[in-house]
Amino acid sequence: MRYRYYEDGVFALEPINLPEEKLFSAPLAKAEAEKAADDVPPSAGGLLHKATPATRELFEQMREKVRAMDDAIVEKATAFYVAFRVSNNFAEVHIGKSQLKIHLRPIDYVDPKGLVDKIPEGYNWTMDRRIYLKGPEDLEYVVGIIEQSYKNVL
Repeated sequence: MRYRYYEDGVFALEPINLPEEKLFSAPLAKAEAEKAADDVPPSAGGLLHKATPATRELFEQMREKVRAMDDAIVEKATAFYVAFRVSNNFAEVHIGKSQLKIHLRPIDYVDPKGLVDKIPEGYNWTMDRRIYLKGPEDLEYVVGIIEQSYKNVL
């Protein structure tokens, strides 16, 4: 190793006796591999890999019902969730291993079962209501709540 002192007390170590290609090829190859991985667009399928088969099926059923509400509904996957939108997002579905956590628009819902909860204001999230879908027995009820959020963006 060779050391150097620069102005303002800066100290640097440099390797010596290594071919230049070994010094620079590994970091560049790693950066190129990371860039290639970043070029792969997120997808719902990519998010579903951690879910159980039952949760995957539940997501597919929910997705079918939500998309049936209107032909103008667009589905967009991000690195963290699958969004459903028309002019704005009305539902963001976070896929867990055994449940779906759905973030919704900040409105007052007709929710006789009391399943919709408010995310604390400290988070400063636009979609500050959420509901969990854990089984097929709640599918129709949760889709009804999502429909209320959808009607809010029309």
